[in-house]
Amino acid sequence: LVDSDADKSVRLQKALEAAGYEVSVAATGTSALGMLRWGRRRPHLIISRPKFQDMQGSELCSMIRANPATQDIMFILMLDRGSQTGLQTEADVVIPDNSPVDTVVTRIDTHIRLRGLGDLPGAPPSSSAKEAPTGTLQGSLAVMDLTEVAQAVSIGRKTGRLVLSLKAGKGAILFDSGRVVHAE
Repeated sequence: LVDSDADKSVRLQKALEAAGYEVSVAATGTSALGMLRWGRRRPHLIISRPKFQDMQGSELCSMIRANPATQDIMFILMLDRGSQTGLQTEADVVIPDNSPVDTVVTRIDTHIRLRGLGDLPGAPPSSSAKEAPTGTLQGSLAVMDLTEVAQAVSIGRKTGRLVLSLKAGKGAILFDSGRVVHAE
């Protein structure tokens, strides 16, 4: 968590830790870069506020993306709703800076799970595989074309993972508010 506002960072840190995440906090972009360079453990996720004393959150994101050793770390940038920076950022996710802490934690958890990172150390434990998934759509593409399914997800502005079981193997399409963010 990169945040120069001590009050906000403590609230978010406590909420993330209560949700089962391990959290390290840096007050500046330079401190965050130092933690990445010299830290014992590489983070799976960086959450950044929009601005610090030494740089913008979007600048930090660009530096993370420019380094081959850190370019694949998930980056969440918190921005003001009216900010144009969010349109130009390389961040994986942009969350409104004034969002309630519980909303931020829920969004982070959703994106961690969409990326398939839920079983990594520091992330909350994923639900048991024996539990029936809730709110899922299951069926055969013999009845509905994959393009139609993707369009329905997009029109409904759904967030989630569409898992495909094919004779040739498995595939997945990740959606965020109806937008395809990853496919494999």
